Amino acid sequence: MTFVSSRLPLAPPDASALPLAQGRPFVGNLPFILSDPLGFFQRLSRSAGPVVRVRLGMAMGELLLVTDPAVIAHVLEGNAGNYRKGRFYQRLRGVFGNNIILADGPDWRRQRHMAAPAFSARHLEAAGWVMAGSAASLVERLDGAARRGEPVDMLREFMDVALNVIIKTLFGVGVGARAEAITAAIEPLLREGERRVWWPLRPPLWVPTPVNRHLRSVLAGFDRVVYELIEERRRSGERREDILDALLHARDEAGAGLTDQQIRDEIAGFIVSGHETTGTTLAWALEALSRHPAVDTAVRRELDDVLGPRRPTATDLPQLVYTRATLYETMRLNPAVWTISRQAVADDVVQGIPIRAGTVVMMPPYVVHRTAAHWPNPEGFDPERFRNGEPRGTSKFTYFPFGGGPRRCLGAHFSMMEMQIVLATLLQRFRFSLIPGSLPEAMVTLTLRPRDGLWMIPEIVHAQPA
Repeated sequence: MTFVSSRLPLAPPDASALPLAQGRPFVGNLPFILSDPLGFFQRLSRSAGPVVRVRLGMAMGELLLVTDPAVIAHVLEGNAGNYRKGRFYQRLRGVFGNNIILADGPDWRRQRHMAAPAFSARHLEAAGWVMAGSAASLVERLDGAARRGEPVDMLREFMDVALNVIIKTLFGVGVGARAEAITAAIEPLLREGERRVWWPLRPPLWVPTPVNRHLRSVLAGFDRVVYELIEERRRSGERREDILDALLHARDEAGAGLTDQQIRDEIAGFIVSGHETTGTTLAWALEALSRHPAVDTAVRRELDDVLGPRRPTATDLPQLVYTRATLYETMRLNPAVWTISRQAVADDVVQGIPIRAGTVVMMPPYVVHRTAAHWPNPEGFDPERFRNGEPRGTSKFTYFPFGGGPRRCLGAHFSMMEMQIVLATLLQRFRFSLIPGSLPEAMVTLTLRPRDGLWMIPEIVHAQPA
């Protein structure tokens, strides 16, 4: 395969001319990244510029930190074929499988083609009713706490709702108590995935360490349930409006379907990405509304005007313009996927910047979204930036919470539907206040979530919608 480079000079440019963050002997900048990744990358971008070489130490080599939208556009879109998921993502495959999120090359293209029907308009319509029902159930759970004036960890509540939604849209009815085995596996798998990204010397799963034995047990429980559900559906021959049905009947260009192992891997990817990102974004949105009463009032006014006393459905979402803008602004300041990385397959040059084969390119939306060159008042919370739906930056890669290019998140529309429905349903019933004196701190895991949860006090402000 031939890879196209941009602006190739007569003499190859020298990568050593780029700014270099040397760090400490032997360990490079890894201690700074592990202790404060958000602050470290922000400070580095501001002080050294939009393209910086970052030493990670002897065990992990070096990466290229990029916050220039033009370079990001080249890597994610313009020359995307030359950039693979790379070594950071490879370490996750032993935990989550070779799914659409982690696959590369022909495998990824085939999986993307076969997974796309699962997010068709027909399946999204069915998912909308699941989302509305799950949001209504959350309101009922919160009513008791509101009447007693008790604080609730809204991060945990949103995670539970999002997990319930993705499990029901994956499998439809018939999961029953087996959903508990799936739910129990998610948190330890996520935490282990996080550790494997940043600790390269972590032993492979076959090494019988106590941590690995526990992880294999968790994976075995998850796999047992998922394979049972796949087998039951294959045996029944029943057709349903759920994602499992779409995966079972997907065919590639040669007419071949997915194996049970491949379906299992896709399901693992959908569950992990589909609930973690949605749950954390909803938590950050509620936190922002509690600190910005004018925005909270504007959202509620829109809900009153559009919905009145009835609950929202998917058909209402085009009219919930300010609610959607509030979620977009939430994802600008606190993108759940706080960084994206790719690894160059072949040498490349973009904007006169050399990117050698094997180089890991890190592109953190968190840093780009908070850069003053692209966003006026970058630290302020202002949904008006997204009133017209599109970011008011100088390039579309000044804002990319769902990634971009051919690998843009396949479930982006699904996620936006769910977040709008859940947020609107809750705000019709409650107002939420942070516990006095608390200010949630961002914590980097595989996603960006509030450290120690999001403890809030719900207050009933309206009767139950019809």
